Amino acid sequence: MDNKYFAQCDWLSPGDFSLDSHRLIFTSMSQMLRGGLPVDYVTLLDWMDGAKYLSRIGESPRAYIASLTEGIPMNPAIKDYIRIVKEKAALRTIITACDLAIDRAYDADPSKEIIAELKALSEV
Repeated sequence: MDNKYFAQCDWLSPGDFSLDSHRLIFTSMSQMLRGGLPVDYVTLLDWMDGAKYLSRIGESPRAYIASLTEGIPMNPAIKDYIRIVKEKAALRTIITACDLAIDRAYDADPSKEIIAELKALSEV
């Protein structure tokens, strides 16, 4: 919506997004802005098409990307949005770690190793 907001997203990474389409869009925007290119609907679609990313978004990538800004206020609370994305990413990481710990426990891996890995995760 406004390139100036992207500077506030410097502590986001593509891996923070749960959907591959959002990771591709974020990556595209990041690469464009780092290359000194402005990002708007038209330039983003053109860049993503050239990078062969549009075909990976789904059946109607243009409509999908256009829909992402629906309902966003003119002065969005970017820092709060980033906080929400980061929190959801952290929760997905915890879920994945717990799933792996459960699998390892069923495989009868040493409990001390499993616990140590979970503790290491909690320190991150």
